[in-house]
Amino acid sequence: MNLANLLTTFFENGKVVTTQAKAKAIQGKIDGLINKAKQSNLTHRRFIYSFLKTPKSAQKLIKEIVPRYPDRKSGYTRLIRIGSRRGDQAMMVKLELIKKDEEGKVKKENGRKTSSKKTKIEKKI
Repeated sequence: MNLANLLTTFFENGKVVTTQAKAKAIQGKIDGLINKAKQSNLTHRRFIYSFLKTPKSAQKLIKEIVPRYPDRKSGYTRLIRIGSRRGDQAMMVKLELIKKDEEGKVKKENGRKTSSKKTKIEKKI
């Protein structure tokens, strides 16, 4: 699949399932397109519309995806390994946009990570 087609599908759906090599190849392009969409001038918009295959994907990028990440500069996506493809054993991954509230923060309680000690005690009883 052509990388431009893969990017168009990604921006239309917010996620795509592909091989790990292709996903890593388009991760940088996704960051670049989102950063260009943040700079809302005519030149960047024309570049986005010419690069992506459908106007729907370009509009979704500009109107829905960019407002989610006003302070981020990169790292808009994450790779989730699914497993090997049956025919050629290629590693398949799911490439998706991170959510606004998932900024790598671990929920802490009283300065510590929450542990499963309570569940271990409850299992003994």
